[in-house]
Amino acid sequence: MLSGLEEANKVNKELTSIDDDALNLLSQLSEGYPHFLQEFAFKAFEHDLNNRICVEDVKNGAFGQFGALKQLGTKYFNELYFTQIGSDEYRRVLQAMARFSDSWVNREMIKKEISIKDTTLNNALQALKTRNIIVPNPAQSGEFRLPTKSFAAWIKAFYMLKEEPFSSENLNNE
Repeated sequence: MLSGLEEANKVNKELTSIDDDALNLLSQLSEGYPHFLQEFAFKAFEHDLNNRICVEDVKNGAFGQFGALKQLGTKYFNELYFTQIGSDEYRRVLQAMARFSDSWVNREMIKKEISIKDTTLNNALQALKTRNIIVPNPAQSGEFRLPTKSFAAWIKAFYMLKEEPFSSENLNNE
């Protein structure tokens, strides 16, 4: 991010700076994925009005209606969430898991979040695992997680808004 900002400051007439907490939020949001970092940084730049990128610029750029999370979700998560899953029940399992971000969850935790038959839950977990939509815990049988915080945040932001308001504060749930 900083090298990109240095390059921008070489070619732009007005210099732009970034607050440390904004830089930290960009790092957290991107989870180390270069394309994610590029998208979140681009949208923060787009929302900046005073040549100083702050946390509010990052949040507005990330979580707005046409923000980075929406753009990344369209590119990377729509396929997982809609095309590879034909069942609303299976999507409800993902929504329940999203409440825990990318932390490990088990069947009991999911059942506390949603009302679902045991057989449906077992089938959903098996199908989601087989399609590489969820990750099984190699150290603990029966535990699973979503592959990234961004996937969880995207599910929360765009498919659970009626159930709970979304903000960057509940991205991590830790």
